[in-house]
Amino acid sequence: FGIVVTDNGMGVSDEDKERIREPMFRADRSRTHQGFGLGLSLVEAVVVRHNGELVFSDNNPGLRSRLYLPLASEGDSNSGE
Repeated sequence: FGIVVTDNGMGVSDEDKERIREPMFRADRSRTHQGFGLGLSLVEAVVVRHNGELVFSDNNPGLRSRLYLPLASEGDSNSGE
């Protein structure tokens, strides 16, 4: 299944879209705003742990984040049972 999160902020350049999932990365345009550059790297770690995918695209204005996670099947050891 998929989850989509969008914002209408300043957006992210194409060059930075792959880098924003790196820990401590701050794009040049965001350096004047609060933050440590950890949020999306934590999301990426959880998504990878659950065999999912995180995809970024433009929202015009802003950023569109799509999070894809596989559906749990019976007997899946990650289903929490």
